Amino acid sequence: MRRKRTRHPNYTPAVCMGVCALLLVWALGLLLHRCSARALEAVSGLSRRDLDADLEEEIPLVAWVTLDYESPFRCDGGWYLANGSFYNPYCNLHCVVVLAQGEEGCLTANPLTGWQWVDEDQFWSAFDAMGRRAVVVTK
Repeated sequence: MRRKRTRHPNYTPAVCMGVCALLLVWALGLLLHRCSARALEAVSGLSRRDLDADLEEEIPLVAWVTLDYESPFRCDGGWYLANGSFYNPYCNLHCVVVLAQGEEGCLTANPLTGWQWVDEDQFWSAFDAMGRRAVVVTK
């Protein structure tokens, strides 16, 4: 049985990139507000141990996941890149800020739903499907 694909009105890959950009600006603003010498770093393949360590130190991160934590699926169309290859993006890309982990799962700041506790296995399934990509605060 195939799951119904959830689409939010006007939600496109371009909107996802805008949401991600806003979250990164927020993270940078947080660093500047704290007058921190730390910086932002894009990573992929982030381990649970590293994520847990950052959250234990109360260091939030921006995580690439999927909309509603569903399996990723491709858009109906795409475009050609400069090298002539065809690019068919995922349609349900999404970003959230991960702030903490607890018995309820992962506490996220989701730009579409606000504060949200997400089941840890559900979060890691979507996060893993996106290559465990995140923007983290360097130590």
